[in-house]
Amino acid sequence: MLVALALPTAARAADWAFVGLVETGEPAPEAELQAALQAFSAELSSEDRAIPLAALVERLGLGSVDRTSIEEALAEAEMLFFQVEYEAARQKLETALAAIEADRGKIPFEVRRDVRLLLALVFLEGFQDREAAARVLAPLAAIHVLPESVRRAAPGPVIELWDEVRAAASARTEGWLYVDCTGCHGGEVWLEGVPVGITQQSIALPPGRYSLVLRGLAGAEELRSLVHEVQIRAGEETRLLVALAAETSVLAGPAVCVQAAKLGDAVDHAARLAPRVGADRLLAWRFEQDAIRVWAFGAAGERLGSWTRPVEGEDLEATLAALAREILAPAPRAEESLPLQVLAAPDPEPSWRPVARWSALGATVALAAVGTWLAVEADSARSDLEALQAGRRSYASVEEARRASRLAETVESRQTWSAVLLTGAAAGAVGTVFLFLP
Repeated sequence: MLVALALPTAARAADWAFVGLVETGEPAPEAELQAALQAFSAELSSEDRAIPLAALVERLGLGSVDRTSIEEALAEAEMLFFQVEYEAARQKLETALAAIEADRGKIPFEVRRDVRLLLALVFLEGFQDREAAARVLAPLAAIHVLPESVRRAAPGPVIELWDEVRAAASARTEGWLYVDCTGCHGGEVWLEGVPVGITQQSIALPPGRYSLVLRGLAGAEELRSLVHEVQIRAGEETRLLVALAAETSVLAGPAVCVQAAKLGDAVDHAARLAPRVGADRLLAWRFEQDAIRVWAFGAAGERLGSWTRPVEGEDLEATLAALAREILAPAPRAEESLPLQVLAAPDPEPSWRPVARWSALGATVALAAVGTWLAVEADSARSDLEALQAGRRSYASVEEARRASRLAETVESRQTWSAVLLTGAAAGAVGTVFLFLP
């Protein structure tokens, strides 16, 4: 059953990505997702493609990172280095470094550092490539001070190059990194396995390219974002918004699945992941006992439609094929649609208008009240002045003359201000009436 508008087709060749939606405790529907991808691929045009499930896992950096295998690779590469098998050592270390760069916090920092130090030594001693060795050390040397114990144990040429790279980074004009997050109450920013600050603060850093992971603060330390690559430029601020709750909800495995306690939350997480996925269309699949539900999102996470289709008997393939055709069906053209009389919804009232409406009313009332009070006071002062003069040509004393002068000034001042305020009240009344009009 189609429960949303047909998905608009892309004007150019499009990539389609598939993720599963599961509630907490449910198994990942890996076989069902693979069947959906195959059924969908059969209906796609020759220009479009469905991203393989394993490729999407790799794209999000969710490949398995095993601490033991990294430590074994490091030990084997060291042995190869001493056996003067530099190429084999380089390949093993570069593979380990690629896995480390996708790590979300499982690999100890010391292992990350030692892999970079040994790979730099291989480039220096085995290939006499100082530039390549400097590139390996740069991300970490710029933000990390080597402990004295490491400096004593590491070969001199590597330490010399580390200090050179660090000095060059320190001499350059700094840039700044500002990280914020959604779905969290703040987080700790880690670059290359090193904590450098927290969210919602500007962090000064040497220019360069870094791998970033956002971790939850106290009470939520287990939260880990996906790995983000950030580029810091001299004199500029780099801003990054991390959907921490959404990225933490991603389950690693043969297929990408989004998990949440409630289905609605899982759908929201999938929408927030869409920009990170980098596909033109993201389809989030929910496999239920008697139906299949699908939500479609654009590259920016905008919701494009949703579909529900009952499973036809036990024939999953037929159901998926029919659902794929529904999703890919082009939206009907205007001339093919039945004529409908659509009433345009009224424009929503601006958020400032209710405040302005009642503020104007209050100001108008206040101006009118003060203006009226001043007019009454002016009349009272005039009555006192007339009683003091009582038809006489002169006053009986200097004190009486001074009092008459003060009364005359009061009458003139209060009449003037009364006129000004009442005029303002009249203008306010006109504006208030306008604001109360629909």
